[in-house]
Amino acid sequence: MSRVSFKGWDQLEGTLENIADKTEGICKKMVYSGAGTIADAVRGSLRSVVSDNATGKLANSLDIRPIKANSRAKVFTTVTFDGYDDNGTPYAIEAAVLESGRSDQPENPGERNKYGHKLKGRKATHFHSNAVRASKGAAQAKMAEEFNRSINQLTKGAE
Repeated sequence: MSRVSFKGWDQLEGTLENIADKTEGICKKMVYSGAGTIADAVRGSLRSVVSDNATGKLANSLDIRPIKANSRAKVFTTVTFDGYDDNGTPYAIEAAVLESGRSDQPENPGERNKYGHKLKGRKATHFHSNAVRASKGAAQAKMAEEFNRSINQLTKGAE
């Protein structure tokens, strides 16, 4: 008959309790690192759709909201535009117009759709959704890297 034994239950239990106590903090670090990756991608995408004469205030208004945890053990944040321009217009509205377009603005002179019809209003650029979609994998990798780094720090003394 075989016998399996394991020594060090107390040390393992202590390590697991230490990890459990710091789970929310680890999750918040993970979410913040992923949100930073997405924010950088959105900022870069925004700079590619605005004119060269732009002040950069819209890109600088991009903000990561404080990280929250809800009752269902979900840790989350939002990457959004915060503040107002010199005319009092929220940057979030300006970004929404760039993202989805706006039909009541004057025509874009000379621009035509694929059927040759003149375009009216501001053309949608989808800079935000495209950047989020494109950076999703990099953000997930950054979050996994942060998780592994945090767990390694917590378990380093247990070895």
